[in-house]
Amino acid sequence: MYYNIRMRALSYMILDTDRYRKNIQILKDLSKKEMIAIIKANGYGLVDHIVADILYEEGVRAFGVSSLLEAMSLRKHGIKGDILVLGYIPIDELDEAKKLDIAISSISKDYIYAIDKDVLKGLKIHIAIDTGMHRIGLFPDEVEEVLSYLQDHSAKIEGIFTHFARSDDDMAFTELQLRRFKDIVKKLDYDFKYIHTSNTDASIDLKDDISTHVRCGIGLLGYSSKQSSLLQSVSLHSTVTNCRYIKKGEGIGYGQTYTLDEDAYILTVAIGYADGLLRANKGREVYIAGSKKKIVGNICMDQMMCLSKGYVPINSDVEIFGEHISLYEMAKDLNTIPYEVLTNLSDRLERRYKKEDQVYLIYDPRFI
Repeated sequence: MYYNIRMRALSYMILDTDRYRKNIQILKDLSKKEMIAIIKANGYGLVDHIVADILYEEGVRAFGVSSLLEAMSLRKHGIKGDILVLGYIPIDELDEAKKLDIAISSISKDYIYAIDKDVLKGLKIHIAIDTGMHRIGLFPDEVEEVLSYLQDHSAKIEGIFTHFARSDDDMAFTELQLRRFKDIVKKLDYDFKYIHTSNTDASIDLKDDISTHVRCGIGLLGYSSKQSSLLQSVSLHSTVTNCRYIKKGEGIGYGQTYTLDEDAYILTVAIGYADGLLRANKGREVYIAGSKKKIVGNICMDQMMCLSKGYVPINSDVEIFGEHISLYEMAKDLNTIPYEVLTNLSDRLERRYKKEDQVYLIYDPRFI
């Protein structure tokens, strides 16, 4: 259920769907391949089935998620197309995956051999190969044996893939992994529907002449460590709820960890660590009323305080990241990556979707 657009949450994310749609086409054009859109972690916080609908409208027909529950959520919301679970599914839940036409990954040789033969029959499988990431997948010398075993038991072998460990910072190792993968695929001489290796970074600059698809996730939101034409399409906002004039020498917030060195205004903002804005953001800047303003004092569960030299009206917009505060900058300040910042944001935040600079949909998980 969606509630009336006139109701207003104080803290929210915005997805610019025009930019999101452009990123889909940019990544297809750069890679010259079709796409398996990675929308795990609830679409990196932007609601998996909403972004899946947009992707489907743009011609994407395959989706990657991390678990059976994520895949079931997509099916529950009527998402069509192929769905691949990239992570582990308990053996006793594979019947459900088959019923919902969901593909699984070959986590390991032992995992495949533990599946009941009746369950294997007709079960969609992508063969995962460990070429150097050492997280999941078959070792190279196991692939032929497992492929033969799956064929013998009438599994539906739909795809084959690997995952790059360092496509953001070491192309030599990435190319080594690709060569290992290509050697295996060519030796198998099997007509896979899906052959895929590249995440967003590799999709942009890796010359991959064997894959049919790329796996793009955060790149759809405009983020990549590579120089590209991608458009940053997501932003995080809150609202000024109080503005008070405080004298020099006064301490601010829990523990009074910040002391004013001159008279100033303290702005209270309606976002805190329960919303996913970690306490480590203390001392960083946000964008309010035309300029950057420093977060002072400890961030509270539901609120934070910012320093301002001038008065700021109540209900003023606060940009945590977006047009003026880059998510890259925020992640770097926090000694982390954009993925972690996005996926830490909580369900207390309303999600808003805009096109042609107008919000057309508001989604709040608490009202579902």
